[in-house]
Amino acid sequence: MNFRVSDTLTAHNSEKYRMSIRLSPGGLSFVGYILSQPESFLYRSIELDRSKSYAHALQELSSEHPFFSYSYKELSVVSTGDPYTLVPEAVFAENRTQQLMAFTFSSPGKKALFQSLKELEAVLLFGIDPEIHTLFLQLQPQATFVHGVAPFLLHWKKQSSVAYPKQLYAVLQKDRMDTACFDKGALRFVNGFRIDDRADILYYLLYIWKQLDLNPIDDQLFLSAAPEVFSDIRDTLRNYLMQVEPMNLPAAAVPTDAQIPADIIALMGCES
Repeated sequence: MNFRVSDTLTAHNSEKYRMSIRLSPGGLSFVGYILSQPESFLYRSIELDRSKSYAHALQELSSEHPFFSYSYKELSVVSTGDPYTLVPEAVFAENRTQQLMAFTFSSPGKKALFQSLKELEAVLLFGIDPEIHTLFLQLQPQATFVHGVAPFLLHWKKQSSVAYPKQLYAVLQKDRMDTACFDKGALRFVNGFRIDDRADILYYLLYIWKQLDLNPIDDQLFLSAAPEVFSDIRDTLRNYLMQVEPMNLPAAAVPTDAQIPADIIALMGCES
């Protein structure tokens, strides 16, 4: 596959860049920037050859493009479609992550990874294809593996800690929705759902609202979605809930016309 990720990124200046490689079903995207140089910002999204396994297609792509093995100031590999769960920090044992993964999810072939979220006093446990994990360790031994829901959770905790009502957050991205509920900074609920249509979105949000016994007048729902989806979902939900608002993402040095996934914006905001 012949393409350039950016004209501004070279082997000579790559060590100044903070780079994120976001893995998504069927493709991946690249976001990079030098914090002090707004003109350095880059974003590129590509589809992989679906006739091959994801790992095989990614390996071929990385062998054709040297920027995969450049040295970076920071490099995050962001997992988005893989399962995750939060484990209390007090009971987490690093040497038992694979056992916990096998116990929690019906995906025994996944490589168990974890990310400490000290602000939540928890560890985010998630799985990744072991071939993809091995490939990135070969290309980038210093890479940090993170899950796309992590920067959201950190941002939501901070935002809710200064709010009086309880807050339910939901991020819609293609065929997935991630949700969490906070009460004055305390996490009450977190989960991710596969969604096939808008009826699924409405069902899950209203079911969570009911299960958590949230107040339809005072408590708040913050929603992140494509503009046309947000408008439709908000108008329907307002038949049941008084406060349905667009989600405020953390401030990040992102061009206003860039169509960048919300989890990457959140990650950049945490890094800034």
